[in-house]
Amino acid sequence: MSHNTDMKRLTRVSGILLQLQIKRVVSTSELAEKYNVSVRTVYRDLKLLEEIGIPISGIAGKGYSLSEGFKIPPIMFTEMEASALVMAEKLIILNNDTSLSAAYRDAADKVKSVLNYATKDKIEMLSSRIATSPAIPMRESSNTLGVIQNALLNFLVIHISYRAAGKNVCSERAIEPFAFYYSM
Repeated sequence: MSHNTDMKRLTRVSGILLQLQIKRVVSTSELAEKYNVSVRTVYRDLKLLEEIGIPISGIAGKGYSLSEGFKIPPIMFTEMEASALVMAEKLIILNNDTSLSAAYRDAADKVKSVLNYATKDKIEMLSSRIATSPAIPMRESSNTLGVIQNALLNFLVIHISYRAAGKNVCSERAIEPFAFYYSM
């Protein structure tokens, strides 16, 4: 095999491992299509992962999954991936929602811990250059995002109070959120 072929396989096998970590179950046909290889090649790649100690389980008629709880931390984030996470962190913090800001800050710190030094320096610079216009009034802090996130994840009913535009009467509703749409 040539060096180029070895690198392609390493990249593909790493990608397959990432897909196994992202999804509960992934099919060989889905992996073959994603990486533009045959299903037979995917089987060989899965076998290689098993040979190096990755606990992969086959689920009859569905696909493959990693054993529950098995995770390998991401080795490297690209500069763009890390930058996107820093931007999202700043937007959550600027939104003044206390329910997610601490959790997101902790997650972002974990991401930053695996970055190389050059990327860390750029991320720090980017982080220091994101601000909110003083013309935008500060919002009261809330924990709304966390409540909605929890309801979405656990299929819970939440109770909301709202005031329709131009009305002084407050209405209440019990809702089970299906999705989250946010607009400033």
